[in-house]
Amino acid sequence: MRTLLILLLVSAGLFVIGVAGYKIVRPKSVAPVSQAPFSSTLPTTPPEVPTAPVAAPPPVPAQPPAGAAPASARIDPPVKPRTADWRLRDDQDFSKPAPAPAQTLSWYGPVAAPTSVHAFDASGQFAQFTALLVLPSQRRPVPFSMSERCPHAVKWELTIIDPSRDERGAFMGYQNKTVAFDERGCSLISTSPDAAMPLGPNVVVFERFDGRLTCSLNGLVTKSFDVGAQDRVPLRVFAELAAVAIVRARVYTNGGEDLQDPPAKPAAAAVEPTWVEVFRNSFDAPASMERILPWAGDIAWREEQQALLVGIAAEHQDAFAAIHGSLPGDLRIRFRTLRRKSAPQVSIGVFLSTDGLTAMDGYFVEWGRGMAQVKKRRNIEKHVEAPTPNTPDRWVRCEVSRIGGTIAMRLEDEPILTWTDPHPPRDDRHDLCCFYVWGDSTLVDDVVIERNAADPIRPRADDPARLEWMAEGRPQTAQAAADDGNF
Repeated sequence: MRTLLILLLVSAGLFVIGVAGYKIVRPKSVAPVSQAPFSSTLPTTPPEVPTAPVAAPPPVPAQPPAGAAPASARIDPPVKPRTADWRLRDDQDFSKPAPAPAQTLSWYGPVAAPTSVHAFDASGQFAQFTALLVLPSQRRPVPFSMSERCPHAVKWELTIIDPSRDERGAFMGYQNKTVAFDERGCSLISTSPDAAMPLGPNVVVFERFDGRLTCSLNGLVTKSFDVGAQDRVPLRVFAELAAVAIVRARVYTNGGEDLQDPPAKPAAAAVEPTWVEVFRNSFDAPASMERILPWAGDIAWREEQQALLVGIAAEHQDAFAAIHGSLPGDLRIRFRTLRRKSAPQVSIGVFLSTDGLTAMDGYFVEWGRGMAQVKKRRNIEKHVEAPTPNTPDRWVRCEVSRIGGTIAMRLEDEPILTWTDPHPPRDDRHDLCCFYVWGDSTLVDDVVIERNAADPIRPRADDPARLEWMAEGRPQTAQAAADDGNF
């Protein structure tokens, strides 16, 4: 029994020693068990062998809902263009005989009283209308114009007819007319019968919004122009050779915006151009004609005067002598022209910065009949009296320059006309220069053309003076024509 008791005590001691020599290792994230440590009198345990830390698993990205596109393939919705909220602000009915009260015409410049006109109605019958008549005047054109206080965003809706006779029965022009648009409005021009606008009332609409002017005739967009987001040039109806009768005029503004004074323009710093000669022709030899393209009329080298003849021919009442080479942007053109013995005045014209002579898409300046004038797209923009000065040999020095939108004309080094275009062409397509006469003949000599070296518009590699391009200009791409409203 005693021996059995001793064996039991020894076994119990060995069990305690084995338990004390075993250390329980727990993960650090697990809190220790709340119990008393083992006795310090027990043997010390061997040192713990360090283990490599276990890296945390990477985060699992959030999964998109079922059927949704991955984040990398997500496409932002397109930005919708702004649309105008047109609200009617003024409605003038000029078909009534009595003039409208003055206070209702605050959206316009000076307006004459409505008058009686005769024209063909929509059924082809000759009828009498009452309308606001915009008369043609080659010397002092007076347009029907909106107020200078009109905002940029404006919609102008006009009902017009092509008058044939005025209230006194005077003939006002042929019926084959259509509307020609530019950045400032419209005018009537002669056209072929198949292109003429319909008889009777026609609706012309201008919408200027977000820097774009869109022009339409009878619901069809005909032309559009980039005019700039700050453009507030008053829109107008112009009559050069054909009168325009306005039956009704409505003005809409974006959100009902009211008239407001235009902001003061900061004074622009004057920068003198750096003129660099790019063309010179003294016509001292027959070979000088290689730099000239005759398009119509009698264009020839005159050996006796050593000069260029620009004159009419039996089959042409006008003559064109184009200059080879691309000449866009800022220019200065100087030359001499001869006053005929039987004529008291010189007679010569110059196209510059032009893309196509038929539409006169560019500028035309003229010295003749004792006056000087500048046109853009057929419309007379400015006209002044400018008698030809007397010179000993009848040769007269002429000069025209274009810097940005400013056109300046001189005679014998004296300034005679200055006009600034609010929408000058700023591309290299408008690069044709051409001498012109109508119903007359003259001589031109000592032509010098200079370009402004500081002008960012650069000449093109191709020559605009080509027979197939003279009338309509360079062919447009399909996209450019569509953007321009021709399709």
